[in-house]
Amino acid sequence: MTASAVQPHLKTVTGEIMPLESLEITGQIADSLATLELSQVYRNQGSKNIEAVYTFPLPFDGVLLGLQATIAERKLEGSVMGKQDAEDGYEDAITDGNSAIMLEQQAPGLYTINLGNLMAGEEAEIKIRYALPLKWTGDQLRITFPLTVAPRYGEPDFGKLKPFAEPECDFVIEYPLSVKLSVYGALAQSSIISPTHRLSMEPIGDTMEVSLQSGGDHPDRDLVLLLDQAEGSTCSLSTQILENSQFGHAVFQLPSNKAQGPIATKLLVDCSGSMAGESMTIAKHALHYLVSHSKSGDQMSLTAFGSRYEHLENGVFHTVTDDGLPLNAQRWISDLNADLGGTEMESALRAVFSLSGSEVPANVLMITDGEIWDIDGVITACRHAGVRVFIIGVGLSPAESNLRLLAEATGGAVEFLSPSESTEAAVGRQLNRMRQPIITNAKLEIPGEPKWIVPNPADTHLYAGDTVHFWYETKGIEAEDQASLILDDYRSTKFSVQTSTVENNEESSELARLAVAARLKAWDTKKASNEEINNYTELAVQYQLVTSKTNFLMIEDRGENQAMDLPDTRAVKHMIRADIASFSCASAVSCHAYDSTTVSESFSEYLEVPAFLRRQAYDQPDESISGVIEEPGREGQLSGSDCSAINAYFNFYEELPLSASGSHGLERIALTDESISELTKLLALSISEESVLLAFWNAILQTPVKRELQREVIWWIKHQRAMTSPEKNLCDSMVKHLADSECHLVKWDTDCADALFEAYKSRLFSRRFSAF
Repeated sequence: MTASAVQPHLKTVTGEIMPLESLEITGQIADSLATLELSQVYRNQGSKNIEAVYTFPLPFDGVLLGLQATIAERKLEGSVMGKQDAEDGYEDAITDGNSAIMLEQQAPGLYTINLGNLMAGEEAEIKIRYALPLKWTGDQLRITFPLTVAPRYGEPDFGKLKPFAEPECDFVIEYPLSVKLSVYGALAQSSIISPTHRLSMEPIGDTMEVSLQSGGDHPDRDLVLLLDQAEGSTCSLSTQILENSQFGHAVFQLPSNKAQGPIATKLLVDCSGSMAGESMTIAKHALHYLVSHSKSGDQMSLTAFGSRYEHLENGVFHTVTDDGLPLNAQRWISDLNADLGGTEMESALRAVFSLSGSEVPANVLMITDGEIWDIDGVITACRHAGVRVFIIGVGLSPAESNLRLLAEATGGAVEFLSPSESTEAAVGRQLNRMRQPIITNAKLEIPGEPKWIVPNPADTHLYAGDTVHFWYETKGIEAEDQASLILDDYRSTKFSVQTSTVENNEESSELARLAVAARLKAWDTKKASNEEINNYTELAVQYQLVTSKTNFLMIEDRGENQAMDLPDTRAVKHMIRADIASFSCASAVSCHAYDSTTVSESFSEYLEVPAFLRRQAYDQPDESISGVIEEPGREGQLSGSDCSAINAYFNFYEELPLSASGSHGLERIALTDESISELTKLLALSISEESVLLAFWNAILQTPVKRELQREVIWWIKHQRAMTSPEKNLCDSMVKHLADSECHLVKWDTDCADALFEAYKSRLFSRRFSAF
């Protein structure tokens, strides 16, 4: 059923209207780089302003180059800035009633679009442009366009993926997908097929235009293109001169190499619920092919895992003979099922690492869809083990970023298999890699004086037949450019690959941006100092790159057409194929089950989550709100505890007090005693309580304390009556003391009292508040 044949269903199984209306992929594929654009169209079909939140995947190696957006045919402008500045700017725009769009990276290959204050009946189009380095493996080029995020096992790491951004799935909703790709150069002469979608191809001159048959399809699975090797070299060198530096991109496909043997392999097979159906079928085919093409003398242990792991015969190694593996091992493979529950990958890998008894050092070969959240814990365990992990990622939408990160961290490699792809080719390439040592001590010879090269050639894990992309910056530029990659293979011989194709384009900084993006990707921010983090952020802002430390922000000032209310949050759900929905959801925490009552209740709660959970979670207070837990060393300071109490009070009363005492007075909020004492001193000057507290609430919004307050509280403060000049003076005086230090000291009695005294003498102040 194609997009052109039916009217897309924009309602979920529980009746929620999704704001996402369609997706389109366009772009050019040529030589060693593809430049692509993902277009997302949103429409508010309701009667109230909304905030659309859509978490979506991009290729793991993709580099965001730009963002264009229109709302009701009005173009927006924006830029990349530090994450905190972008989040603050976005929240200010939303609470001011303006429209805003923010793009942020949640994790490698996973991004979130926040589209705030899309008014009733309005349409917005967001175009995300990105580049993708292309990598041949042997004589095949595989290009993946990830389109959906399948349910994953475990709890998302809230430090990386905020709860509002956790992608959910729905097997009823349908979004139209269209694809228009132009293949240039030698690649246009390649055989182009897709194992996942039906393609329509039309040659136009030297270009091959690729689209989906019948005009479109649905983004319920990844789009995969396979291209066969075309004539001509897949090695190239592109350079760009900016000011006194030269940025370069050197691409090499390594020559083939004879495989060694025998090998020892620890097979680890994912048998969790998400593997049910086609994924498990692919896994079994891969295992049978692996066994049948292993050489006599190879050794294997076999382990299955889900919520628990199960070794065959306690993990002993079986030796392959001329007749293959023993019959009990072959039966074990045939009897595998996706019936082991969740995906506890880390414990399974640790158990496999501990297996011993092979005659030669053993590699791990894992077959999985990779659908887990806690990939960092898995990577840490693998690095400590010092074992190469080779992976075959299976299914319609495997977690590409998880599996690539895991393989790269261990010096292994990953291959992906969709249901219609050749099992033999992918498994054969992995077998060939496992029979080779890692090519090490590589040396990249480039012109000029290198300032940096990424990845570091000497530390890069290279395998024969694979493609490697190097990015660099040099000084001392020479007239003619050449690059050589010198490698030591296992026979201690050397070979060099040289290229001389140069493309200088001083009008565009795109190549330089791609090079800097590769440098930032290689930057280990987890171990970086504050100064290094600042340098990282400054570099990302300078080259306008969205990273873990920077976001892209666009704001539209709506003027007199500002939203009068806070928007309702609508989290866009992903499509998922109905034939795998029940299996994948049964094993994933993020998409519990499709019982309509359960989904409806959870979804209605989910929609209440504001766009940023830097607004701390809060509990519904009861009538006995009182007291606060003082943090050691923070006595007399406005702290996160105070802000939590303010949030809780507001959630209960839907307002904040403008008086110090009474049934809804200031003491009910549970601010620190010191804070209340300072405010009370100001009230002793016989100035209106409303004026003092109005200045206090507005002062909070001008300090970092604001970041701890939830969106509804900020909205309420902003929409109180306008302050008079004396009140503004009082507010400014309070701001100085609230922002004096990182801890937001509140001892303002001297300066604030002076400001109040001057305000008290003001006729304007006296007239304005004579009624109080």
